[in-house]
Amino acid sequence: MSFSKKIVVFSDIHDISGAYIDVKPKDTWGLLGSDAIITCSVTLQKKGQYVFWKKVHDAGSEVITYDNQTMKADKYEIQGQYDLIIKDVQMEDEGHYDLDAGDEVVRISLSVAVPMQNMTVTWGGIMPIEEGSEANLTCNSTNSRPTANLRWFHGSHDITEQASTNIKNTRVNGSVDIPYLCIADLPGYEAVRTEIAFAPITEYCLYAI
Repeated sequence: MSFSKKIVVFSDIHDISGAYIDVKPKDTWGLLGSDAIITCSVTLQKKGQYVFWKKVHDAGSEVITYDNQTMKADKYEIQGQYDLIIKDVQMEDEGHYDLDAGDEVVRISLSVAVPMQNMTVTWGGIMPIEEGSEANLTCNSTNSRPTANLRWFHGSHDITEQASTNIKNTRVNGSVDIPYLCIADLPGYEAVRTEIAFAPITEYCLYAI
């Protein structure tokens, strides 16, 4: 009589192949003139395996980093688990980038956001505004890339949902003016620009009780 035993061994396939991108990079926005960070994480890297970041061109790709080394220190930097920092983002940095970790390659795109050339807040109607009356307050942002998302605040209170309606100005008990703020956001970057406006109310309301 003979006996046999079968041993079943469970193992992660990545233990065989080596480097594995467990946190994959995603499409990212970079603000013109600022640093952009493309986050990721690579594990199970074996000795002799390299992790590359490459910039994709029409004719192929260019190695810009390998492991924690960079080919252009004034432009690229690696931090943490292969996060790629692109310094002083310019329009020519826009495009595709590959994270190459052995058998696995992830391609992402970097888009460049451009701050608005001008941003204004203007009051409509007859000036000055009488206390308790209504007036239109308009925020205008021009020539940003992409179009900015505008948020309204009255002091610390978010009143963005009221942006399609008139704003009623009140001032009582001799309290100081509470400013209106228009805040412009671009993808990945909040409060790129802020404009502040005080209600141009009549002298009477300065002493309203």
